[in-house]
Amino acid sequence: HPILYNKETENLKICPLDGSKLIRRKGLDDPEVIKVRLKEYKERTFPLIELFGKQGIEVNKINGEQSVSDVHKDILKAIK
Repeated sequence: HPILYNKETENLKICPLDGSKLIRRKGLDDPEVIKVRLKEYKERTFPLIELFGKQGIEVNKINGEQSVSDVHKDILKAIK
């Protein structure tokens, strides 16, 4: 199972959930990979967010720049 890589988890060697060895996937920070992912977001995800808003469907925005635990808390608040 994936563990989000960030400042809180960058030094982990063992999964805190099940004790398994963590393996870092390479390439996700490659500039070309990032370019493709941003392009796909702009072409696929962002238009849906705009469409939902136009149709009156509530779209919650969560600040992904905060800690994982704070993002998690905000998601839980938004879906309750």
